[in-house]
Amino acid sequence: LFMKASSMILIGADDIIAVMVTEHPSNTEESSIELGKVYAFQGLGNLLGPILFNIFFIDGNRPSTLQVACIVGFAVTIIGWYGIANISSFQAYCIFIFIRSMGSSTIYWNSTLLLQNLASTEILGRILSYDKALASFFEACAAYVAGELEDNNFGRHEISTLCTGASLFFLIFWSTYHLFGKGAARKEYRDDNLNSISNDAK
Repeated sequence: LFMKASSMILIGADDIIAVMVTEHPSNTEESSIELGKVYAFQGLGNLLGPILFNIFFIDGNRPSTLQVACIVGFAVTIIGWYGIANISSFQAYCIFIFIRSMGSSTIYWNSTLLLQNLASTEILGRILSYDKALASFFEACAAYVAGELEDNNFGRHEISTLCTGASLFFLIFWSTYHLFGKGAARKEYRDDNLNSISNDAK
């Protein structure tokens, strides 16, 4: 539940920064075009991230690989936010927003698959509803904080740097969680297939 919520904290500032980067007060048409490009790169990253991770990281018979993919997703998110914090051109911003989106979407989808694989069918509906509520809440909180920071004269560099630091914190936290054998890193989830897991849950 909290792995996806962690990723949504890192997504919340996206729209605030996108508007900051593409804002041209004297040319609203150019602003709209650039904002459309930003969302196009975001969408492309959201599409390709889970696909590529599914090819290179995930074994359907080993749920632990879903957890590893989420952790690597945090590392990719760090690269994206660090780039956004330090670039100077709009083209570079689009590249790094693409990278950031790949990482975040990978965490989003694979954390959902973890819940579907590991939660018993009797409580799965409630678990997924909690998952959605927490994700939306934390994204909204992050967007609110980013907006408040902008109102207090924080720029793209400062807000993106904070997001980079938050990404690094979550990478360390969830890596430690995994290395200590928690969640899907438990031995039975590393060794058994999904059918055995499903039977154990029942």
